[in-house]
Amino acid sequence: MKRQRPWRLRTLFSPLPLIAAGGLVPGITLCGQQAKWGVAVKRHIVDERHEAGYDGGRGVLPQSVDQSSSPIDIATLDAAKQAMRKAVLARRAGLDATACGEALAGHVLHDCPPPQGAIVSAFWPLGDEIDLRPLMRRLHDRGHPIVLPVTPKRGNPLSFRRWRPGDVMEQERFGTMRPIGEEMAPDFLLVPLVAFDAACRRLGYGGGFYDRTLPELPSRFRLGCAYAAQQVDAVPVGPYDIQLDAVATERGILRCGA
Repeated sequence: MKRQRPWRLRTLFSPLPLIAAGGLVPGITLCGQQAKWGVAVKRHIVDERHEAGYDGGRGVLPQSVDQSSSPIDIATLDAAKQAMRKAVLARRAGLDATACGEALAGHVLHDCPPPQGAIVSAFWPLGDEIDLRPLMRRLHDRGHPIVLPVTPKRGNPLSFRRWRPGDVMEQERFGTMRPIGEEMAPDFLLVPLVAFDAACRRLGYGGGFYDRTLPELPSRFRLGCAYAAQQVDAVPVGPYDIQLDAVATERGILRCGA
């Protein structure tokens, strides 16, 4: 009998549910609790082989992961994520990215500011994503070095390069834009997403780039950035999806578990 290769898991506090059925709900819960910067909140199990995502391609999660009553069907999980992406992206279409971005900037600077001098990673808006450029400019004016992600080859984590207002940007794959400044590691991350829930679970675009990157940056504060309309009842998650510390929208700051 062929010996099964052991899974290398890093257990960081309590694991999250592997999957949850989610429906869209309007609005967002606001929370004014002050964050504890530089301290990682609850994280779930992170597998270093994110690209595999299941046991040898057989479609079930490894037995070392809590599966409750039965193994999770990866195809079912992927289908739930795809359906949620389609629904939530339709909800954000036509929203005012600039006005909402200005409002988000005000909430972040007032209720969730990065520590003084922290290197902050942001993201250049793609399509109808909320526009973080107002926040990027204001953080830059406060003395924060700003970095933007560089899209790597599939299966690799992101790297980050410094951005300054007025810099020339280069187009990458998937239509993303990147600066040409020096490479720097962020202390505080503004993270893009498709959907989020009250537990600050995140649904991304499906490339896995941030799920591979965030474990490489332990104890950095992870602030999701989105429209309030992107909140759902519960994000369907697997054991390799990374939880955020908080989420910022045009309506305020949502803390994990609030």
